Amino acid sequence: AGESMPIPLRSNLHIKCGDDGKRSNNCVIRGGALQLDGTNYYGIKRNSQSVSSAVERVDLDLDGSTIENVVIEGFIFEQSAKISVWANQRGDITFKDCEWRDITNAYAPFYFDYFYPQQRQYSLDVNFDSCEFHSNTYPGGGAYPAMIVGTGEQNRITLERNIFRDNDYTKNNAKNSVLIESAGPLSMKRNCFNDNNVGLAHAASYYNKNTKNDDDTVAIISDKNYVNTTSVLEQRKCHYLAHFRTRSEFDNNRPIC
Repeated sequence: AGESMPIPLRSNLHIKCGDDGKRSNNCVIRGGALQLDGTNYYGIKRNSQSVSSAVERVDLDLDGSTIENVVIEGFIFEQSAKISVWANQRGDITFKDCEWRDITNAYAPFYFDYFYPQQRQYSLDVNFDSCEFHSNTYPGGGAYPAMIVGTGEQNRITLERNIFRDNDYTKNNAKNSVLIESAGPLSMKRNCFNDNNVGLAHAASYYNKNTKNDDDTVAIISDKNYVNTTSVLEQRKCHYLAHFRTRSEFDNNRPIC
């Protein structure tokens, strides 16, 4: 990728490495400020008219600017300079058998920030299936102290059968760092966390469905995740998952572990 433009995400886009979509085919995307673009800043564009009211903004959100049914298979991403994947459009993205490695200077490797409170039935759903994240480092400065970030309740993150290993998010004094930070629904099943340095926990949830929605959305689904920290110091607040249900718990840094 170098300093080239990012790959723009579009609805029904399906790209894979080789005929079988496997990492072993060695398709590497290296460098660049942004590697995959699912925003309306560089990729999908809304109507050029100004948005002067919430009603107009909702209308523009329904103009077809979505990233639905996007599938990325078998790619290796490394050394992103700012963000590897950024998306702020409603829809769904699935990563299968992908790998992210050696990202040491990024603001946030993954940044998902779809937000339209007037249309809460819509969301950005991001799924990671059988991917690997390793040898990534928190750079300090103004960077976000998390690897995967979902900024609000309309961003839903699902992780199944992934491996997180040898990531250092305490370097450069990140005391409250995590690998996964979600302010929306979070589902994690059969993931392996092996020898990662984190300040707070491997994952953190700031979503309380009782104060956000009246539907049946579950804040956290967690099943059969494995954490091995034999080679790192046990200084984190929570061994695996930190759940902040109230503002008071957040202000006092007293999550439910």
